Amino acid sequence: TVTTALGAEGFAFVAGSGNDAVQNFGIMTGSIDLGTGNNGFENAPGAVLNSGARIDLGSGNVLYNAGTLSPGGIGTVMTTVLTGNLVETSGATHSFDIDMTHHQADQVQVTGDVTAGGVINLSLVGPARATPQSYSFITAGGSFTDLGFTLGSVAVPPALAVKLTYQGDTASIDMRPDFTLAGAGLSANQGSIGKHFNEVVNAGPGARMQAVLDTVVMQ
Repeated sequence: TVTTALGAEGFAFVAGSGNDAVQNFGIMTGSIDLGTGNNGFENAPGAVLNSGARIDLGSGNVLYNAGTLSPGGIGTVMTTVLTGNLVETSGATHSFDIDMTHHQADQVQVTGDVTAGGVINLSLVGPARATPQSYSFITAGGSFTDLGFTLGSVAVPPALAVKLTYQGDTASIDMRPDFTLAGAGLSANQGSIGKHFNEVVNAGPGARMQAVLDTVVMQ
């Protein structure tokens, strides 16, 4: 396990001008700067990389992820800028935090190419909101090859529908309130009320109604 006194805000690993190859088999928390040279970083199966604000491998160098990538660690919203390329296995895992109140979420911004996929685990930082929101969680400065993302653990209320989307150089998470719960276990009357709430969301509620919807969506 490698971490810093500042947690994800500090640097877990700093190198110089040589050719550096780093393998993580445990838990590493913080930013990474491998300097110049032919560098590489491997996050092995079962390992966890709680990345800080920077993963600087150098242009053209590769972060290989077969473990868990979690910007900032669970419970902290952070954007990680990866200088280099990202290559993942289909068995990779991502743990992303979402703050719906401030419309912020974990994100990995890759300056180079991305080959990514795997399981997406989601958790909320703060309360849920009954408003449609979208968050890009991986972006590529170069090409983006989508290996296929699937939802794993989704720690959000059942009245929030979650969908993974991919377009161009961006993989995103779309969240939208659905008070009908897609028809799961509701009576006819409950379904009608849920449908009405959905119509209110689509029309754009006022502040007081929004507060009511925010309360209901947490149930």
